[in-house]
Amino acid sequence: MLLVSLCHSHKSYVEAVLRQSTESFLTRASASLRLILAHSENLIIKIAGNVQKYRQNIISCQFRAMLLQFSVSNFRGLRDLQELNLSAKVSDKSLSENVVKPEYPGLKGRHWLKGAALYGANASGKTTVIEAMEALSNWVGNSAKTTDPEEAISYIEPYALDPDSAKEPSAFAIVFVEEGIR
Repeated sequence: MLLVSLCHSHKSYVEAVLRQSTESFLTRASASLRLILAHSENLIIKIAGNVQKYRQNIISCQFRAMLLQFSVSNFRGLRDLQELNLSAKVSDKSLSENVVKPEYPGLKGRHWLKGAALYGANASGKTTVIEAMEALSNWVGNSAKTTDPEEAISYIEPYALDPDSAKEPSAFAIVFVEEGIR
Protein backbone atom coordinates (compact mmCIF):
# COMPACT_ATOMS: atom_id res chain seq x y z
CA MET A 1 0.00 0.00 0.00
CA LEU A 2 2.84 2.33 0.85
CA LEU A 3 4.56 1.43 -2.41
CA VAL A 4 1.40 2.14 -4.40
CA SER A 5 0.97 5.40 -2.52
CA LEU A 6 4.60 6.39 -3.27
CA CYS A 7 4.16 5.45 -6.90
CA HIS A 8 0.92 7.37 -6.99
CA SER A 9 2.53 10.42 -5.35
CA HIS A 10 5.62 9.97 -7.54
CA LYS A 11 3.31 9.87 -10.53
CA SER A 12 1.65 13.08 -9.33
CA TYR A 13 5.05 14.62 -8.72
CA VAL A 14 6.22 13.61 -12.21
CA GLU A 15 3.01 14.97 -13.72
CA ALA A 16 3.45 18.22 -11.78
CA VAL A 17 7.07 18.52 -12.86
CA LEU A 18 6.08 17.77 -16.46
CA ARG A 19 3.23 20.27 -16.30
CA GLN A 20 5.54 22.87 -14.77
CA SER A 21 8.30 22.06 -17.27
CA THR A 22 5.84 22.18 -20.14
CA GLU A 23 4.42 25.49 -18.92
CA SER A 24 7.94 26.81 -18.38
CA PHE A 25 9.01 25.55 -21.79
CA LEU A 26 5.92 27.05 -23.45
CA THR A 27 6.49 30.34 -21.64
CA ARG A 28 10.14 30.43 -22.77
CA ALA A 29 9.20 29.28 -26.26
CA SER A 30 6.44 31.88 -26.41
CA ALA A 31 8.86 34.58 -25.26
CA SER A 32 11.41 33.39 -27.83
CA LEU A 33 8.79 33.40 -30.56
CA ARG A 34 7.69 36.90 -29.58
CA LEU A 35 11.32 38.00 -29.74
CA ILE A 36 11.79 36.31 -33.11
CA LEU A 37 8.59 37.90 -34.40
CA ALA A 38 9.67 41.31 -33.14
CA HIS A 39 13.05 40.91 -34.84
CA SER A 40 11.33 39.58 -37.96
CA GLU A 41 8.97 42.55 -38.00
CA ASN A 42 11.93 44.90 -37.61
CA LEU A 43 13.78 43.03 -40.33
CA ILE A 44 10.75 43.10 -42.61
CA ILE A 45 10.35 46.84 -41.97
CA LYS A 46 14.07 47.36 -42.73
CA ILE A 47 13.84 45.22 -45.87
CA ALA A 48 10.70 47.05 -46.99
CA GLY A 49 12.44 50.36 -46.35
CA ASN A 50 15.49 49.21 -48.32
CA VAL A 51 13.30 47.92 -51.16
CA GLN A 52 11.56 51.29 -51.27
CA LYS A 53 14.92 53.08 -51.22
CA TYR A 54 16.31 50.83 -53.98
CA ARG A 55 13.11 51.25 -56.00
CA GLN A 56 13.47 55.03 -55.74
CA ASN A 57 17.15 54.77 -56.74
CA ILE A 58 16.24 52.59 -59.70
CA ILE A 59 13.50 54.98 -60.77
CA SER A 60 15.75 58.02 -60.39
CA CYS A 61 18.64 56.31 -62.24
CA GLN A 62 16.48 54.53 -64.76
CA PHE A 63 17.02 57.02 -67.55
CA ARG A 64 20.42 58.45 -66.71
CA ALA A 65 21.93 56.81 -69.78
CA MET A 66 20.18 55.10 -72.65
CA LEU A 67 21.26 53.82 -76.03
CA LEU A 68 18.94 55.12 -78.75
CA GLN A 69 20.67 53.86 -81.88
CA PHE A 70 23.75 51.86 -82.89
CA SER A 71 25.13 51.56 -86.42
CA VAL A 72 28.05 49.60 -87.86
CA SER A 73 29.51 48.91 -91.29
CA ASN A 74 32.55 47.13 -92.68
CA PHE A 75 33.08 45.05 -89.55
CA ARG A 76 33.74 41.30 -89.73
CA GLY A 77 30.78 39.76 -91.59
CA LEU A 78 28.93 43.08 -91.97
CA ARG A 79 29.90 44.96 -95.12
CA ASP A 80 26.90 47.26 -95.49
CA LEU A 81 25.50 49.60 -92.88
CA GLN A 82 23.49 47.79 -90.18
CA GLU A 83 21.44 49.79 -87.71
CA LEU A 84 19.87 48.89 -84.38
CA ASN A 85 17.26 51.57 -83.70
CA LEU A 86 15.49 51.51 -80.34
CA SER A 87 12.73 53.97 -81.24
CA ALA A 88 9.17 52.71 -80.90
CA LYS A 89 6.14 53.65 -82.95
CA VAL A 90 4.11 56.17 -80.98
CA SER A 91 0.90 54.79 -82.49
CA ASP A 92 1.59 51.21 -81.32
CA LYS A 93 -0.18 50.74 -77.98
CA SER A 94 0.60 47.02 -77.60
CA LEU A 95 3.10 46.14 -74.89
CA SER A 96 3.14 49.71 -73.59
CA GLU A 97 4.99 48.51 -70.45
CA ASN A 98 8.04 47.84 -72.68
CA VAL A 99 8.25 51.46 -73.83
CA VAL A 100 9.63 54.54 -72.10
CA LYS A 101 8.50 58.05 -72.92
CA PRO A 102 11.16 60.41 -71.57
CA GLU A 103 11.47 63.91 -72.93
CA TYR A 104 14.92 63.88 -74.50
CA PRO A 105 16.34 67.06 -76.03
CA GLY A 106 15.19 67.35 -79.64
CA LEU A 107 13.16 64.16 -79.35
CA LYS A 108 9.95 65.31 -77.65
CA GLY A 109 7.02 62.97 -78.10
CA ARG A 110 9.21 60.01 -79.10
CA HIS A 111 8.94 56.61 -77.45
CA TRP A 112 11.87 54.28 -76.87
CA LEU A 113 12.09 50.54 -76.34
CA LYS A 114 13.38 49.33 -72.98
CA GLY A 115 15.08 46.43 -74.72
CA ALA A 116 15.40 44.70 -78.05
CA ALA A 117 15.93 41.19 -79.34
CA LEU A 118 18.12 40.28 -82.29
CA TYR A 119 16.82 37.32 -84.19
CA GLY A 120 17.41 35.83 -87.59
CA ALA A 121 18.83 32.91 -89.47
CA ASN A 122 22.13 31.29 -88.55
CA ALA A 123 25.14 33.30 -89.76
CA SER A 124 23.01 36.38 -90.42
CA GLY A 125 25.10 38.73 -88.25
CA LYS A 126 23.33 38.75 -84.85
CA THR A 127 26.48 37.96 -82.91
CA THR A 128 28.55 40.29 -85.08
CA VAL A 129 26.32 43.23 -84.13
CA ILE A 130 26.93 42.46 -80.45
CA GLU A 131 30.66 42.02 -81.12
CA ALA A 132 30.65 45.38 -82.91
CA MET A 133 29.16 47.01 -79.81
CA GLU A 134 31.82 45.34 -77.69
CA ALA A 135 34.61 46.42 -80.09
CA LEU A 136 33.37 50.02 -80.02
CA SER A 137 33.16 49.91 -76.22
CA ASN A 138 36.73 48.54 -75.98
CA TRP A 139 38.03 51.07 -78.45
CA VAL A 140 36.41 54.02 -76.67
CA GLY A 141 37.48 52.78 -73.25
CA ASN A 142 41.07 51.92 -74.17
CA SER A 143 42.01 53.99 -77.21
CA ALA A 144 43.92 56.63 -75.33
CA LYS A 145 45.98 53.98 -73.55
CA THR A 146 46.67 51.41 -76.25
CA THR A 147 46.10 52.83 -79.72
CA ASP A 148 48.91 54.00 -81.96
CA PRO A 149 47.52 56.12 -84.83
CA GLU A 150 49.91 54.36 -87.23
CA GLU A 151 48.73 50.83 -86.36
CA ALA A 152 45.50 48.99 -87.04
CA ILE A 153 43.32 48.22 -84.04
CA SER A 154 43.61 44.46 -83.58
CA TYR A 155 40.03 43.71 -82.52
CA ILE A 156 38.41 45.79 -85.27
CA GLU A 157 38.43 43.62 -88.36
CA PRO A 158 37.09 45.01 -91.65
CA TYR A 159 34.92 42.91 -93.94
CA ALA A 160 37.44 40.60 -95.64
CA LEU A 161 35.40 39.01 -98.46
CA ASP A 162 35.47 42.12 -100.62
CA PRO A 163 38.96 43.39 -101.53
CA ASP A 164 37.77 47.00 -101.65
CA SER A 165 36.06 46.81 -98.22
CA ALA A 166 39.14 45.27 -96.63
CA LYS A 167 41.02 48.50 -97.38
CA GLU A 168 38.28 50.79 -96.04
CA PRO A 169 37.86 51.71 -92.37
CA SER A 170 35.16 50.17 -90.23
CA ALA A 171 32.46 52.64 -89.16
CA PHE A 172 30.60 52.75 -85.86
CA ALA A 173 28.00 55.27 -84.70
CA ILE A 174 25.96 55.56 -81.56
CA VAL A 175 23.23 57.91 -80.47
CA PHE A 176 22.62 57.93 -76.74
CA VAL A 177 21.36 60.09 -73.93
CA GLU A 178 23.19 60.52 -70.66
CA GLU A 179 21.80 62.63 -67.84
CA GLY A 180 19.40 64.33 -70.25
CA ILE A 181 22.06 65.25 -72.82
CA ARG A 182 21.83 63.72 -76.28
